[in-house]
Amino acid sequence: MKVSHKRILIGACVGLLLIVGGLVFRSLLDADKRLDSAWTGFIASIESLDAGSTADYLADDYSDSWGYTQQTLSVDLRRMMASFEKLELALHDVSVMRTGQEAEVSVRVKMTASGHGYVSDATRQVNGLTEPFVLRWKQGDSFPWSWHIVRIEQAEFDTKRYGARRQRSFSWPF
Repeated sequence: MKVSHKRILIGACVGLLLIVGGLVFRSLLDADKRLDSAWTGFIASIESLDAGSTADYLADDYSDSWGYTQQTLSVDLRRMMASFEKLELALHDVSVMRTGQEAEVSVRVKMTASGHGYVSDATRQVNGLTEPFVLRWKQGDSFPWSWHIVRIEQAEFDTKRYGARRQRSFSWPF
């Protein structure tokens, strides 16, 4: 092969690599795809009963109406998930709205679970809710593909019902 043919072949390969790399990088920056990946990953981590993975989706400044912060919810997730043997979530009426670096995912949840302790009570309560859970997300400052939950809300969830338990174990319904 002549030197000029080698240069053309090498140039074509480099060009192809740059195009593929650019497409991969572009998909990493697609906020809608990254948000979709984040919230579905959050649900999958709950179903897999992986408290550490689930807690990784919480923003450092997370807070909610139940009195949780990122740290306290992370601790209670471990305690709570230990009581479940199996957990499946069926999602209904999913709505995803993104505005810039903030997003809101609204979803009604039905739960099928087995385990011990409060699992059957939590399942009944979650399945009896008619209003959706609302997960408020923000896009990371350091990495544009990184989305974290800053707040979870559910208008009907009886916080007093689990408030006394929080001192001992948990109060989050999942």
